[in-house]
Amino acid sequence: MANDTPYGWLEATAESSPDAPALFFPAGVVSYRELHTQVMARVRSLRSEIVEGSIVPAVMQLDLPSIIEMLAIMRCGGVLLPYRSLRPGFPSIERDGAAVCIPTSGSSGESQLVPLSYTNISASVAASRERLNTGPDDRWLATLPLDHVGGLSVLWRSLEAGGAAVVSPFGPLLPGFIDDVRPTIASLVPTMVHRLLDWSPDSLASIGSILTGGAGTSSGLLDRAHTCGASIIVTYGLTEASSQVATAIPGSPERSSVVVGPPLDGFSIRILGPHGEVGPGEQGRIEIDGPAVFNGYLGQPPRSEPFLTSDVGFVTEDGSLGVVGRSDDIIVVGGRNVSTRALGDMIVATGLVRDAMVVGIPDPEWGSIPVAIVDVAPPNSLRAVEEALAEIGETGHAPHRWIEGGVPLLPNGKHDRVSARRMFGAG
Repeated sequence: MANDTPYGWLEATAESSPDAPALFFPAGVVSYRELHTQVMARVRSLRSEIVEGSIVPAVMQLDLPSIIEMLAIMRCGGVLLPYRSLRPGFPSIERDGAAVCIPTSGSSGESQLVPLSYTNISASVAASRERLNTGPDDRWLATLPLDHVGGLSVLWRSLEAGGAAVVSPFGPLLPGFIDDVRPTIASLVPTMVHRLLDWSPDSLASIGSILTGGAGTSSGLLDRAHTCGASIIVTYGLTEASSQVATAIPGSPERSSVVVGPPLDGFSIRILGPHGEVGPGEQGRIEIDGPAVFNGYLGQPPRSEPFLTSDVGFVTEDGSLGVVGRSDDIIVVGGRNVSTRALGDMIVATGLVRDAMVVGIPDPEWGSIPVAIVDVAPPNSLRAVEEALAEIGETGHAPHRWIEGGVPLLPNGKHDRVSARRMFGAG
């Protein structure tokens, strides 16, 4: 098992291909030999400070010192707890076999700590490589934050394959870095795809394959990306499953923004309704299991059953997973079910906004109402957005209230649903 770990993958490639690039930064390239040397130097200074199996909080930025720290903590037997600015609290307990404890995004409420073992990590990495056919020649764009599983998993996949991670914070300078290094694959949240399309469509299109996940990828965004020549692969994953769960098979016919693709090898998926498992095409909560799925939240009893997510989806006749949204994306408005995610997608599909988010808030007359925050693209107006939505027949489910401005985001680029509700006076 020691070899089937991120630091084990680093050591193996440092021995077999020491001069191969491990990390690309805007300031230069770090080889596997150089990375291994610096990690082992940090291990020597950390070893006396870390009790094996203990949780070790560490600031994780998209830079070389943070990557060295991650690998050194793991090499010393510590359990990495990554954070960026505010150090999270955690119970003073140990979780046998844990490699990292990763906070969930907290996009819909309070964050929890997810312990992942090396078995979870290696199973996830192997399943991803099998589906995407990545290898040592790949350069994976690493611009997702390293205090979340999406960012960490990019580094782990690159190390396991003996490939390179192209590391840079997300911002307006990123297209130039992409043009210089030419990553072959990327993991982005939809908001990042929006921004790159605004900054440099050609840079986005130069990336071989672009996985989008972490939030719903609207059909309008897919159309816009495909028009510029970008190869988008919608994927579904979550922290509790060490990242990817279902992804389209590369080269398969194009999917919709809802139907993601078949589960990765090793994952089993069921859709549960109020009375148990439902059939193909029927919606319910997504239940997952497999060797990449965690063993229960930190501070809670280990799970003994498959993990029931908060996501709503369905399975097609051919076994592909469709993801409708989170269970709290469905609100009841005057006795009718309304999907806030689908309504947000329709607003984006008008082509008049850069981004949009719809959430539900309590209402004394309707029970719940949909409300929207929209980032209107100049020279359009909010009135034009409302009229375009009416033209496609959504007046019955249209947002009852609107705010024009930037959509609130979490540090990892996901929509911040809690902040959005607070903007409308709902906690």
